[in-house]
Parts: sequence; C-alpha cells; structure tokens
Amino acid sequence: MAKFKSLRETDRGQRRIARSVILAHKVPKTIHKFLVLVEGIDDLPIYYKFFNIDVVDIKDCNGCEHVNTVHETIKNETNFKFLSILDSDFKRLDGIEPFDTNVFYTDYHDSELMITEYNQVWKKVLNSVSPSTAYVDFRKQAKVELYNVSFIKWFNMHRKLSFVFEGLDILNLCPGKAISEAMALQYFKPSKNGLHTFPNNSFKAFKEEHTKPDIDQLTNGHDLITRIASIFRHRLKKQISDKDLRDCFCQNFTEEEAKRTALYRSLQSWCKVNKIEILV
Repeated sequence: MAKFKSLRETDRGQRRIARSVILAHKVPKTIHKFLVLVEGIDDLPIYYKFFNIDVVDIKDCNGCEHVNTVHETIKNETNFKFLSILDSDFKRLDGIEPFDTNVFYTDYHDSELMITEYNQVWKKVLNSVSPSTAYVDFRKQAKVELYNVSFIKWFNMHRKLSFVFEGLDILNLCPGKAISEAMALQYFKPSKNGLHTFPNNSFKAFKEEHTKPDIDQLTNGHDLITRIASIFRHRLKKQISDKDLRDCFCQNFTEEEAKRTALYRSLQSWCKVNKIEILV
C-alpha cells in the first residue's frame, strides 16, 4: 500500500519536480527548444513520433498527479514556450475540460490505448509476436475481460475514494474470461487517507447511471496491454511480458499513425494559431 502523504508534502514534491524540469530544460542543449511536458518516461517513445525533436525538448513529469502543478509552476515562474499532454484517463467520460489553452489530452484513456487502436499497428504486433498465427484481433476481447476492473477504477477516481488494487494479477487471473465484479472487488483495498469500507450502494447507483460508457475511454491502456499479453500466453502459448509487448506497440506506432490521431490535429490547430512549427 502506498505511503500516505499530506497535501503539503505532495505539493512540495510536485514543485520539486517542476523545478527539476525547469533546470533540466535550461541547459545549453535544450534552452532554445520548445518544451513539451508529458506524464511519464514511458510516454517519450510515443510522443517522439509527433514532434520534430530538432526543435522540441520533451520532458516527463514523473506521473500524472504531477503534471498540473508542473504546468502551473512553469507557467508562473518562467517565460518558456511550452505545452502539456496528459492522458485523458476518465476525463472524457466525466466531461472535464482542459485547465489551460496549451493543455492537450490523448484521444482515448491514455497513450497506450491510443497506440493500440490502429489496425495496421496491431497486424504488425501480431506478426512480430506470433508470425505463424493467422490474423486474429484480441483487443476487444481484452477490453471486455477488463470491463469490471476498469469500471471500478472509474468509480474510484470519480468519487475520489483513494482505494487501490492490491495483488490483482491481470496477466493470469481468469484467463480467457471476464474478471467478474466480485472477483475484482476482492483486490480493491482502502488506503490510509480514504474510506475504510467500499460504498456498495453508491457504486450500484453509479452503474445504473452509466450503463454504456465508451470502452475506449474506460479501459486503462497498461491494463489492456497486460491482458493482451495474457491472451498471447494462455491462448497461443507465446511468452511475452507486458513491458516487451508495450515496446512492440510503441515501435510499430509510426509517424503516420500519429498524424491520424485527434491529438495531432488539435496540436496542429494550436500550432497554426500560435505560429509555431514543432510537429513532424
């Protein structure tokens, strides 16, 4: 279970990250480049496909919970030209608007979900992992198997409950079948700074209110890739880790796919208005 941190400790930590980003950008190699903030270091191989790296410096913010503070700190304490890209998470389901004009969100739940959506990418990944297998698409099956886990995560974030999944083995739990709600809730534990008992009645009402959420906004992309790795393992007997499978998706997601995203079009429109040339 994650160690509890007070709001003051969290804020201080986020501002330290912001200032470390500022210092890292100020070195001679990058100070004259346009700064792009992304959530985590794993996002870098994806966003390198969007930007001209000769004129752009992409920095990660060590996780989604830090981006808002890093963005605001850089905005208030520097004159950098910059923008931020965040995972949508459940924001499109909840209808939350960006907090600044130079903040952009992924098309779907997160960057991993965004890169898995393209059929050409999937075909190349399947051929790489299992070249002798006839074309078959595991992506929808994986999303369905994860539906209850994803829905509980949405409820948790929507209500700011601070519960955490402990010991949930997405790779091996219920292979080939949907993880049931009852099964998923067994691994859903309270954290120190939240409720001690899961609010079942509120969850039931939430489900009744949201009967058909967009599964591409609902599904966590890291969970999806792990579950696809599970299908490879249990159905095709192909041993591949979720990390290696994610790397395979990243490698096969090209600049051409990047240009087809809604994110790219939003960046393109913003760049045109601001007369900035930073995209591939």
